[in-house]
Amino acid sequence: MSRNNGGETLRKTPWRYMISGMTRNKAVASIGLFLTMISTILTVLPSVFIGLAVNEIQTTAALTAQFMNYVWLIIIFALLYMGIFFVGGWAWATLTLRWERDARQDFFEALQVNSMTFHDEFDS
Repeated sequence: MSRNNGGETLRKTPWRYMISGMTRNKAVASIGLFLTMISTILTVLPSVFIGLAVNEIQTTAALTAQFMNYVWLIIIFALLYMGIFFVGGWAWATLTLRWERDARQDFFEALQVNSMTFHDEFDS
């Protein structure tokens, strides 16, 4: 944000400005990143178990106990993925809203240094 100080900015580059939201809220960013990594891994597991379940049906041509175990594993990992994905999304939404709030505050502070004489003269 410009501070009307000879062209200098509070943060030197745009990427530092964007990353500042993560550095201000390190706990939420860490939780969001961790949950995103876990949900990425959990995305693969139901597909693996679906493949194993299909293979079980092809080899035995019946609904065996092993097949039912695969079905339950698919359901468990899918629900686990949904829960972790939801909580991870909540963490990123919280981080984004906090960054947006801080950006508005920085912008407001940057505007406060400007003169209000135009508005005083023209009542706009």
